This record gives sequence, structure tokens and C-alpha cells, in this order.
Amino acid sequence: MTGVKVNLKRIWKPEAGSRKKFQCMLLGCSFGDFFRMLVIRFYSGFRLPASILNMATTTDTSVQFLKGIGPRRSEMLAAHGIRNAGDLLDYIPFRYEDRTQFRPIKTLQEGELVLIRGEVSSLGGFDTRRRGFSILELLVRDGSGSAKVKFFNQPYLRRVFHVGTKLVLYGQMKKDPYARNSAVMMNPECEILEDEERDSVHSGRVTPIYRRLGDLRTRTLRQIMFSLISGLSTELPDALPVYLSRQLHLLPKSRAVQQLHFPEFKGTSLQDREKELSLLNGGLSPAHKRLIFEELFQLQVGIRMARENRVRHVK
Repeated sequence: MTGVKVNLKRIWKPEAGSRKKFQCMLLGCSFGDFFRMLVIRFYSGFRLPASILNMATTTDTSVQFLKGIGPRRSEMLAAHGIRNAGDLLDYIPFRYEDRTQFRPIKTLQEGELVLIRGEVSSLGGFDTRRRGFSILELLVRDGSGSAKVKFFNQPYLRRVFHVGTKLVLYGQMKKDPYARNSAVMMNPECEILEDEERDSVHSGRVTPIYRRLGDLRTRTLRQIMFSLISGLSTELPDALPVYLSRQLHLLPKSRAVQQLHFPEFKGTSLQDREKELSLLNGGLSPAHKRLIFEELFQLQVGIRMARENRVRHVK
């Protein structure tokens, strides 16, 4: 936190039936965020209690303190109106992809958008005559066969991939313009499988696709969202009365948020999954309907309060 300028104000407000509260304002962050930052900085170099390091994230937590963001990205997000965790949760995916079905490599056809899982059996990289243009070529195999994969202008991947590295790849099979009668997957989305039992963020699920936010691409946003939702408090603040949610059979707020960002298929058949995916991409899933109803409910309540306030002043 070196280099952060602190503008601290103390505001005392007496409240009925309670002692005076000390409210801390630190560049718009909550007292909980400030306390966590202060304790971690004070005890830097010491082993901190898990209760401090694992403080639950709330919707009021400043985005600066979320995993994967930090001060620079928080300034960029603030320019887009995203200042806390609640604002970030409102940034929902604009579409979803079904990445639940892995395909055997031997069944792949040119032109298909596929999800495969395999192991690097060989790799080689070279620079072309064109300055600054490099190619990394992998051969990825599973139990059924092997596929050629190429990455362009990503030389750092030579230090990432090795023979035996296990990967999940998602992309389109295309005709290789550099080799005759050969299909290749070019610049696919890639995930290294370090722990196969751990849930994958980018594959093996219904995958959310976010619009780019500044320099945050959809893959980075997906990882940030996954970490945020995993660390959220169990119950989120809910604007809807409990009786109304039950009466209309609406999802609880926490469940709706989870289903908006990382939905799960209920159906097992291909037809059921296609139907659920269509509802998600059309904004008609139960989670989307719950969000829409909440926004309309808050709008109606606001209009009603403004009307009553106007009548009170007229009288």
C-alpha cells in the first residue's frame, strides 16, 4: 500500500438508542476495507490470524481490495461507474456458451467450435521473417488422437507450456494456411489443468462471456467474478420482501446472482441444455427475471415515495 495518500475524516453522529458511531471515510471505501488494509500493513512480515485475512467480502467492499484488481484497475473501473463489489456484480454477461461437452480429438471436423482436453506431446516455436511475428505450435493428444494448435505473437507461452502439460482448449478448427490438408486450432482459449479435481473457471461449465471493460478482457473478468462470488457473504442484501419472493416463486438474491454469472444446467439431455442456454442468452432465465423484477420493484417504490413526499409538502 506504499504511495497511497490517505484522506481521513472523523464524523460523529449520535443515533437514538445507540452509542455514537465512528465512521471512517478513506477514498470512498468502507470502514471494514480500511481496517483490513491497516491491519495487514501494520503486521506486514508477521503471520496474521486467518480471521483477518479471510474477512468476508460484501457488496460494499471497494473493488480495489478484490482479488485481481488493485489500485490501477480500480481507477479504470471507477471511470465505468464500478466502485464496489455490488457494482461489479451488476455487470452481467452479455451471452453464454455451453462448454460442458468435451469432444474426442479424432471426431473433430473443420469449421467446428469445440472443447477438447489433452496433453502436450510436442511443441516448437520460431520467429518469422516478419519482424515481431512469432508462432508457437503444439501437438495436443488425448486417448483418441492428436490435434495441432498454434498461437501467434505470444512468445511468453514458450515458458508456460512443456511436454506433458495438461490443457483444456476451446476454439474453432480451421484449415491450416501454412500446411496442406491439415486442420489446426488457432489462438484458442486455453486453461492449464494443475488440479483436475478443482472446478474449472473457463471450461466444463456454462461459460459467461463479458464485454470488455477497459483493458480487462472477458477471460480476466470471468476469473475476477469467480473469485468475487466465491468469497461473498452467504446472504446478499435483498430489496424484495421475503413474502413477495415466496409468493412469486422468485430465486433468493444470492442464488440469482450466482446463476447470472455462473449458471448451471438443470436438464441432462442435449435438448434441455439447449433450451436453458437459449433462455440465458435471451435474458429470460429465472435469474434474469428475478433481476428485472427487482429493478421494477425498486423503481415503483421510488415513484411511490416521491409522490407521497410531494403530497405531504402540498398539505
